[in-house]
Amino acid sequence: MLGSSLSQLLLLVAAPAAFGLAVACSETAARPVASGLDGGEATGDFSPAQDSQQYESADESSDTEPPDAPPSAACLATGMDPIACACRPKDAICVELTWDNATDLDLHFAIAPGPDGGTDVDCDGAVDPWFEFPTDCFWFSRDPIWSPQDRTGTHNPHMRRDDVDGFGPEVATLEAGEPGRTYDLAVYVWDERGHGASHATLAVFHHAALAYEVQSPLLKRGDLLTVGSLVATWGTPDVYVEACHQDKPPCPLGQGGTMWRDDGEPCITACYKNHKFFGAFMREACPGE
Repeated sequence: MLGSSLSQLLLLVAAPAAFGLAVACSETAARPVASGLDGGEATGDFSPAQDSQQYESADESSDTEPPDAPPSAACLATGMDPIACACRPKDAICVELTWDNATDLDLHFAIAPGPDGGTDVDCDGAVDPWFEFPTDCFWFSRDPIWSPQDRTGTHNPHMRRDDVDGFGPEVATLEAGEPGRTYDLAVYVWDERGHGASHATLAVFHHAALAYEVQSPLLKRGDLLTVGSLVATWGTPDVYVEACHQDKPPCPLGQGGTMWRDDGEPCITACYKNHKFFGAFMREACPGE
């Protein structure tokens, strides 16, 4: 079944607008092991037995350069080596996700899609970048091409570390940003693995210096926390995150425009599901859905 899922997903990436899949729900679904997805190509072994092992072997933290700044306390609390925790000075942006139990949380680092590049799942009035190719840098698309003219990588992101067995860190980096472009940040709960809801900590570093840090409320399986939009004046020390707040959950009320307020509750969309991506894996967002 997983081999057939890979074929489905490759077709979806090649022609995303042409598909509207009905999702057959199952209680659990192993995360597929994949790397090298580059705006439309995927390689990898979808064997569930190799899930944790192959993700840990894809961790690149062991050969990174020493940091100029100390690693974050949240990352060190996970028991990781300080070098594995630290963001590199050469990275203009380094985003780090940690959490407080053995659940499977995912970091999403994205650019806004074009008007035809996705669907508005969270009902904020704009198409979403999450689980879309090549807008979203996450565990299945570790090296998306955001700037086709710069395939050497400085303007394209990299998912440096993914974690599937709890606590983190997950780390995404960008060596150089593009003037005028904003970058979106989110946290998704892929699976609680029997450990219940989680508190997440997301930190943004600018050339290894902490620029922003936020802790989440409790997140349960299927929750997507839209943290906010990262804005930077490239070449200067100025980096800030425009945090996302909502005054009421927009989707259950059937009305948009309640997200991206100046204050309010964190922007959490329950049972978030990109139908193209989740449908390819016969995956439900929430149990009993």
